[in-house]
Amino acid sequence: MGNVTIITSSNPSMGSGNLVRCKTLAKKLKSPVITRLPVKQGDTMIVDLKGVKIINLAELTKPMEMAIMDKRFKTYHDRVKVARDKPKRIIMFLGGYDVDAVTLKVIDVFIRMDSKIKKTVLVSDNFMHVDKLEKLKKFMKPANIEVITNAKDIPELIYNADLAISSGGNMMYEFACVGIPIICLPEDEAEYNLCDQFEHWGIVKNLGYGTEINNGYLLGHINVLMNSPDKRQNMIDNGKRFVDGKGLERVLKIIKGEK
Repeated sequence: MGNVTIITSSNPSMGSGNLVRCKTLAKKLKSPVITRLPVKQGDTMIVDLKGVKIINLAELTKPMEMAIMDKRFKTYHDRVKVARDKPKRIIMFLGGYDVDAVTLKVIDVFIRMDSKIKKTVLVSDNFMHVDKLEKLKKFMKPANIEVITNAKDIPELIYNADLAISSGGNMMYEFACVGIPIICLPEDEAEYNLCDQFEHWGIVKNLGYGTEINNGYLLGHINVLMNSPDKRQNMIDNGKRFVDGKGLERVLKIIKGEK
């Protein structure tokens, strides 16, 4: 295999999940070049390079068995995960940019919940509503809410959670792989359809677009799942069954031309 160049983009239109999976792949392949291009969804890229193998990673990784994630997720996938009768932790990640500020809406719901339950909010450097988030922080500590920017040990944080709130992006696969019941708040039509598929497989509860649900409706569904250990255990088992954490290995074989 010759040199590998990975070309990607990250912006509010495309999200940041593609950049994350490209970085994961780059780390495994060792020292490829990653270039951020000024492109958005719906654009056309024409490549005219004789003898060069072109792989569209976004298309290749659509099947859940091809989902790229850090190898540590496979480690936590293999650990036993049992739904606790009395949940202690909720974790949330709603995309790198979260254009519509749904994270802030969910935090408002968290503030109204039992303070004995730990709520962890994950955000990235690309989060677009930092100023509004800062204004909410004075209400977070009494409600047992922590905000973590660019968390270093995400698999461990996920594994220790009892419930996740997620958009329909890359981290939904990671939640499922580790074995966490998921409430899904998709950002766009593509994510909505994916969340519907995950719901069909018994991995998530798809509540629809985060911008359209009201806080009481979301809180009600959180409480139902928190009080239903058997249902959460089924979601745990289904997530582990459908997402095994071996996607990176499968993608590498295709890139290297191995059978």
